[in-house]
Amino acid sequence: MINDPFSGDIDITDRDNWQQSTGSITLALSWNLDEFIPTGTGDNRRQDATDQVKLASLAVGQARLAAKAEIRTLCGKIEKSTSALDTLSKNVASARRAYELTDEAYRSGARSLLEVQDAELQYQAAQLTLLNEKQVLNSNLLDLETALNATREDIYGK
Repeated sequence: MINDPFSGDIDITDRDNWQQSTGSITLALSWNLDEFIPTGTGDNRRQDATDQVKLASLAVGQARLAAKAEIRTLCGKIEKSTSALDTLSKNVASARRAYELTDEAYRSGARSLLEVQDAELQYQAAQLTLLNEKQVLNSNLLDLETALNATREDIYGK
């Protein structure tokens, strides 16, 4: 039972005794039309999000192209170092043979000590050049591992 100061006691659970002499009902429907306006904030936010997705997609594409170019460059450097190592190994062998022959000639008295030392220096220079090229090759191989995010075992299957 509810005690109504205007009409007395009313039992709201009694269907037969329910009366309402006056009243109104109000329904409000709210719809944000801003989303449908072409220059509205919602449309701008949606367009900004679409633009951000396109920019991210372009950035990924550029990163892929840069990675491919870097890998191609490194492979070219590795091939160049490999062929240079072959040539430099032959240079070391030739410089060694020249040193040995100059040393033999010195022992027999046909060459001077200065010529022997010069031949030895050329031999050591050839060895140093070979070692430098090996270092360049190893550096390029490590760079390739980093670019591919793999180990040498993954790359070469060893």
